[in-house]
Formats: sequence, C-alpha cells, structure tokens
Amino acid sequence: MLTAIVLAAGSSRRMGKNKLLLPYRGGPLLAYVTGNILSAKVGPVIVVTGHDAGQIGEALKGLQVQLIHNPMYDTGMTSSIQAGVNAAGGDGYMICLSDMALIRPEEYRLLKNAFDKEYRRDKACIIQPVYDNQTGNPVIFSAAWRQAILEQNLDSRRLTDPLLEPLRDDPRFRALQQQPPPNQPMAPAVRVVDPVKDPA
Repeated sequence: MLTAIVLAAGSSRRMGKNKLLLPYRGGPLLAYVTGNILSAKVGPVIVVTGHDAGQIGEALKGLQVQLIHNPMYDTGMTSSIQAGVNAAGGDGYMICLSDMALIRPEEYRLLKNAFDKEYRRDKACIIQPVYDNQTGNPVIFSAAWRQAILEQNLDSRRLTDPLLEPLRDDPRFRALQQQPPPNQPMAPAVRVVDPVKDPA
C-alpha cells in the first residue's frame, strides 16, 4: 500500500497570494488536484499544511484526507516531506505537488503500478516519471527510505530538486543508471532510481 503525501504548506511568495486557493474548475485548485489523487485510489492521502492552514483545511472540506500541519513550513519543502512521511504508513510514499492540475488520475495509477511491480523486486526502489527526457513529479519512495528522509537537513532551499536531492548524501543513493523507457503519448514513462550498495 502507498500513502500519497500532498505538499500544501507553501506561501506562494512569487504570486503574492496562495495559488492553491484560487478557483479552478468550480472549486479551489488544491481541491481539484487532491480530488484527482483520491480518484486514482493509490492509497490513503495525507495533506501537509503550513501557510494559511485554516483556509487550506476549508478548501478540502468533504474530501477523505488526513491533514498534518507542519509548523516549520517556512524552512522549505524538505520539512513538509518529513512531516508527511512521519505520519504515513504503508510500503511507500507518493510525494505529490499540490498545484499540478494537469496530472490525471490514470497517470497517478500508472506510477503506482510501476512502484508495485518494482517493489516486488527491490524493497528500496524509488520511482519518478519521465516525459520527453525530462523528469517530473510525483516521486515515489519506498518505505526503506523513511529514516533517511526523516534525518535530512531541513534547509532544502539550497537544493535544485528537493524531492530527490535531500538523499544525495546518503551513501546508498545515486543518480539514475537506467535509460528511461520510450515515452508514450500523453502519459509519463517511468524511471527507477537505483540505490547503490556501496558508496561512490
């Protein structure tokens, strides 16, 4: 079983207002994105709040999600990932960005299915989508990475890819070794990020 962790703690500083509360297809953007994740039935859904936590909770009223507040949200994304992982159970964690409205439920399911298949072979797998040779989100970490995630430095603002880079100092972690599979129209391909058995 996976747990989906939706990161909804940011303050949208560049926009000047909380973009997750902006209207999109009849409701708040966050509710639409979270609804797609729920429709995918990947597992329980945790939403990590921070800035505007009360309004975020209101935007999700009626949706079957668990709200987890991150009081350290202003330290960066890593602290919100940690808050979600700390509250999560299951075999792995699908780390979802809360403003990606164009990801469809079937694409979340595609990634879940890829994780389920790879997890049978490698209990320490990490899954990431690829399209047109560009990596994207969400990223799925197996629960084997739980302690490594929880022990990371909280200053994720120095990182170029906060969903993967927090693990770069872990001796088991390395960049992708496999070439990504051929892309399919309108769907992400999947890459497997392999842990190393020995330090580089």
